[in-house]
Amino acid sequence: MITVKEEVDNKAIGRKEIVFLAKHEGKPQPNRNELEKILKTKIKEKHFIIKKIKSQFGKTESQIIVHAYKDEKTMKYYEPEYLFKRTKQPETPKTEETKTPEPEKKEKEVEK
Repeated sequence: MITVKEEVDNKAIGRKEIVFLAKHEGKPQPNRNELEKILKTKIKEKHFIIKKIKSQFGKTESQIIVHAYKDEKTMKYYEPEYLFKRTKQPETPKTEETKTPEPEKKEKEVEK
């Protein structure tokens, strides 16, 4: 269950800074890809990045810090590149038929 704990509208740089509280009793902390799917339904802005996921030892809740932007250009300007790599979906390996190179046949020279 995810609820909004705090929401701040940062008009200077055109983003919303939202803090969510996720309760996960009896389950492990949700990963970024799972959270991204859930947060798409909760956030009005199309472009957002999960900045940080914080959990305290022994507690069954996590605090999720999200920055939401109106456009992708502004988001890429203010957010570091490594955050985009963290939430990227893992690519499935493509199956390509690879031919094994045949060893070259060397002719033996006969000395006379």
